[in-house]
Amino acid sequence: MIATALQSLVVRHPAARFAGTQGYRLEGDQAHLNATVDADSGCTGGSDWALQLWACDSQNGQTGVKVAEVTVGLFAGTTDVEGWATALPPAGHNAHTMVLALARRGGGEFDQIHDLSVFPAQESFTQPRLDGTVGYRFADGSVSLEAGGVTNARDALNVSGSLRLELWALANAYQGGAFEGFLIAGADLGSVGGQQSFGPVQLTLPAAAVPAGSWHLALMLREWTTAGFVTRDYANFVDLYSVADQPALAAAPAVVEAAAPAAAAVHADAKSGEAPQAAAKPATKAAAGRGVKATKAAADKGEAKAESGRVSINQASLEALVAVKGLSKAVASAIVASRPYASLEDLLRAKGVGAKLLDKIRDQLSL
Repeated sequence: MIATALQSLVVRHPAARFAGTQGYRLEGDQAHLNATVDADSGCTGGSDWALQLWACDSQNGQTGVKVAEVTVGLFAGTTDVEGWATALPPAGHNAHTMVLALARRGGGEFDQIHDLSVFPAQESFTQPRLDGTVGYRFADGSVSLEAGGVTNARDALNVSGSLRLELWALANAYQGGAFEGFLIAGADLGSVGGQQSFGPVQLTLPAAAVPAGSWHLALMLREWTTAGFVTRDYANFVDLYSVADQPALAAAPAVVEAAAPAAAAVHADAKSGEAPQAAAKPATKAAAGRGVKATKAAADKGEAKAESGRVSINQASLEALVAVKGLSKAVASAIVASRPYASLEDLLRAKGVGAKLLDKIRDQLSL
């Protein structure tokens, strides 16, 4: 979920409130939430209530992202409720004020908060991170990605999941949670042991085409978890990526459920390419005037793939995927919704794609 002002979700006349003890516990990618609740008679039974754990801005404690949600049933009077859920902590390294919310289902979602409980101790999440200078540069249909290094600051025995470095074009600066955008390039980095680092990271990759417009670029370090790939660290760049109209663009937006956001935005000086001293991480500036040229080359390359009979599972439009022999519209829609993919085998996590179907359509697809 994108950063939200919790007070905007609070109802005027609550039907249930916290009473007694509230708490949470984080274990890896799981969160345990518990609370004692005093509910009106109209709240009995069902699954219309949830406990939510939010990580909020440390300054005001009321604007943040949802880390976990546990569905509970309430009964008239005082009730103890608890449960486990997948945890998606914010990316980055800032301290967060943790807030427990008692929410009721509204229009299909638990978006009506009846009570809030703010925990006094702040929480900093230990996750894989990008180190040193991070940046990108477009040239001749490719993009170079760089980072000073990658560190896993978790306990020595806590090996990370598979890591990826990805450059995304977004309509707005990345804030965390679900985001909609276009994957320009990405590559697997492997895993890193707890208390270990590697780097520097320097990659040159084909740059995928994106639609015409001005885009915010974000370089993301993402980790494979039981919930799929989630963002652990990132850098936003101040320079917009401008793309001219392309006559034959085959690309579709990918909606990705990511971890919540991060530390302060990273900026690059528009003239010198050096990061301001106030930036959380220095960022190298992309070569001026090369964004349009690089994207056109990438579009041409995408057309060549289409001519060869292969369709990109990360960039093709829904219509292009439906045209693949053996894919129904429902399965093609599921493929679009589950983007991005690190390999063709990743398609198995899209609803409706099984091993037999993948073997049947594999020769028609590319990343």
